[in-house]
Amino acid sequence: MPANPTAIANEALGNVVCTADAAGVWSFSGTLTNTADTTVTFSVVVAVGSTSSVAGRANIQQAVPAGGTAEVRADAFADGAPASSTCQAVVFR
Repeated sequence: MPANPTAIANEALGNVVCTADAAGVWSFSGTLTNTADTTVTFSVVVAVGSTSSVAGRANIQQAVPAGGTAEVRADAFADGAPASSTCQAVVFR
């Protein structure tokens, strides 16, 4: 996460796919969109788990130019999460 995040920016993340493969290994992808007039460095924190435990997490930092988009990925960031697990992403800028 940025040292001093200024805001939660979940609206900047779209096209989110966070799934487990047949072996139970989780991967995440999405697209960041920067609607600002300047380059913004986003931090995407992704976690997989349940209300009682986190099976895996990833922190992705990505600079996106003004008016631009960038794909973000976290491949194989969680392994062995229970079947009832969910995937959540939070974006900071």
